[in-house]
Amino acid sequence: MRAIALAMALLGLSGANASAAGSADQCRDILIYAAHNRYQSLQTGNIKSDLKTAMCNGTSSSDGSSSSIGAGLSVLGYGSGTFDKGKQNLKTAQSQICSSGESQLSNDQFDQVAKDVVDADSVAAWTKCIGSGGLVGSIERNGDIVIFHLQWIGLNSIDSTELVNTDIDGVNCQTIWPDGTHVGSLKLQKQCHGDAKKAITVTFQAKNDSLTLKSPGASDLSPTPPDNRTRREKCLDGMSDECVLYADDIRKDCDAKYSQATLAGASQWRICAQTTVNVSDYVNSLTAKDEACKNNISAMQCKTAEEFSLGRRKVLTGEGAMVSAPLGGAPFNPTPGFLPPH
Repeated sequence: MRAIALAMALLGLSGANASAAGSADQCRDILIYAAHNRYQSLQTGNIKSDLKTAMCNGTSSSDGSSSSIGAGLSVLGYGSGTFDKGKQNLKTAQSQICSSGESQLSNDQFDQVAKDVVDADSVAAWTKCIGSGGLVGSIERNGDIVIFHLQWIGLNSIDSTELVNTDIDGVNCQTIWPDGTHVGSLKLQKQCHGDAKKAITVTFQAKNDSLTLKSPGASDLSPTPPDNRTRREKCLDGMSDECVLYADDIRKDCDAKYSQATLAGASQWRICAQTTVNVSDYVNSLTAKDEACKNNISAMQCKTAEEFSLGRRKVLTGEGAMVSAPLGGAPFNPTPGFLPPH
């Protein structure tokens, strides 16, 4: 009898572990839909691979000063945004994830990253699901289409419940589940038509538990924060197009300050406008670096081009002396330029 009791206890423990694992997968759906809602180009069926691609295809400078990762992620169909690489959690995750040979994130990696990029209300719903179960659900958004997901995950040995009241705001859904609807382990889904720009709040009150779900609208997400960098700062961050405009600004400023009609004025103008040549040298070095590092053909050539570009940047910022181009010809030549005398 003691052996039978022990066997039954082990079976019960095994069942509890299996249930917990199942709950983790069910709870993960909350983060999956929230990430898709935030970044519409992350498809729910491929979200682990899509998210790795978004994280690892971003650009960063050689000194690690880049402020974001990922690019071109459509936010609720309105505009685009990037992940905030400034968060230390994401910095660590990106380093580990992008150096691995896996084609997609593991479940644990996805949970770690998703919690840092989705809205706080979705994280709270996920935390409730993981922590206690009970009435759990999520909101899935595809443009103006809204899909509510609702189910019951065992709580206090209760395997199902019934809805007694539902309050919904932000979407007109006359067909939402009526009072008395049975909610069990099988997920319920209800599609409604809303407005991608509007936030949604829904509260489900059941006999044994309650659940409030929130989803921000596109207008609440601020997909692209204002870029307050000056044209010079953008140029120094490696934006070649901004460098061209920056050089044009310098030349116009020199034209306004100094007249080339006199020998003294022309001399002052050349000194002033020398920066435009330094900008041009820097842009050329960026082009050379991109070409040398393309497709990772030669690590040494890429490293040399990066160091050369960094040297040209230091000349532009006044942190270093004029540097000579490394030997080997194109794409590193020509050597740094100087304005010819007038």
